Amino acid sequence: MKKMCLIMMSLTLGLMAGAGQREEIKFSDKQLGNFIKRKVCTVSDDVLRISGDAADKNNRWRAVVFSLPFKSPAGQKFTFGGEVKGEQLKGKFEIAIRMIKADGKSIKYESFTVTKDQDWKTFSETFTASPDTSRMEYYILARDMGDESIGSVRKLYIEQL
Repeated sequence: MKKMCLIMMSLTLGLMAGAGQREEIKFSDKQLGNFIKRKVCTVSDDVLRISGDAADKNNRWRAVVFSLPFKSPAGQKFTFGGEVKGEQLKGKFEIAIRMIKADGKSIKYESFTVTKDQDWKTFSETFTASPDTSRMEYYILARDMGDESIGSVRKLYIEQL
């Protein structure tokens, strides 16, 4: 089995369950802890950058995950978005919301994927949480990134409609 580098982080956002609530996810050294000390993930000016390193055995898959403490998200409509940038991408750089059942199993992911070089681009995706969703997580994923690849994200948000 190939090794995977999955870094799970919790982030208290103070999100409310009320419709129309929009919360931005802020990155900081404190929130990301030891992960940002690695070459593959840095934070500067509230921009999270994940870079490739083919010499790293775990280069195929990297993720930074933030828990979203929405109360009873099942069946609710949400929009997530922000700004992404891709530099010398050889793989995929993806922003996703993972819907999870009460038993911890994934239901599905709603995502936005960058597969080519681009300057800062604003994205916004709207979805309805599945009826059996008990909680959600925000994922920032890097897959098969080449040595020079960098995926960056800023101004992430989620809003309950």
